[in-house]
Amino acid sequence: MKRKKKLGLLILWMFTLLACDQDFPGGDPGEDSNYARGSYFLNAELSLQTGAPPIFINWAVVDDDPTSKDAYNHYLIADNALYSVFSTNLYNVDTSTTAQQVIKKYEEEYGYRYGNVNYRGLGFCFYHPQEGEWDADSAFDFFQEGKSILFDTIPGSLEIGYNKNTKNMFGNPAWGLITNQDSNTSGTFMIDKIEEVEGSPGIWGLQVTATFECRLYKQYINEPFADLIGSASFFVPFMN
Repeated sequence: MKRKKKLGLLILWMFTLLACDQDFPGGDPGEDSNYARGSYFLNAELSLQTGAPPIFINWAVVDDDPTSKDAYNHYLIADNALYSVFSTNLYNVDTSTTAQQVIKKYEEEYGYRYGNVNYRGLGFCFYHPQEGEWDADSAFDFFQEGKSILFDTIPGSLEIGYNKNTKNMFGNPAWGLITNQDSNTSGTFMIDKIEEVEGSPGIWGLQVTATFECRLYKQYINEPFADLIGSASFFVPFMN
């Protein structure tokens, strides 16, 4: 009952936040734009099971160009998966020898392979349903209003990570957190709205709005470490 009450209050708070006129970086949410329509945002609360104070992740921006360094909505493609990353400090896929050695060490220590996409903060990874390229057709087929996406790392699923694959992740309870199959027990990721937009000149895609609630687990160890709840609007480019 307490969890449902908390969820209701947070949703009400997020609705109030988005309904109010605010001076987001780049202008007001209703400002006319040549590209993205409306603001990209991320409102989330991460509650660690260690009893530490919750971590609030709240960003909002009228993102006229999602590829700009000032935007809060970046994206990258890796291993046939689409990562939509909310961070002003975007890390590209690290294919260096050092990073590969670290991943190999984790594989040997914990017994299974894991990707090496590294970024700061909260990110969403959508695995292509057929392990193909994210073109317009596959994006429209996958992202549909009212659709609930399962947490996993198989085709057609979703992974949410917080400071995933961060160096020294085992020294900080808030680092190296991801969803897995067990996150589906009481967790949900629901697509509320999609809209086709021009993210920046010549780059078209979908503006996706979604709400989510799930448990995050420590990477490799798979021990529950945190509960995440929130909503987001992000850009999904057509890679064709």
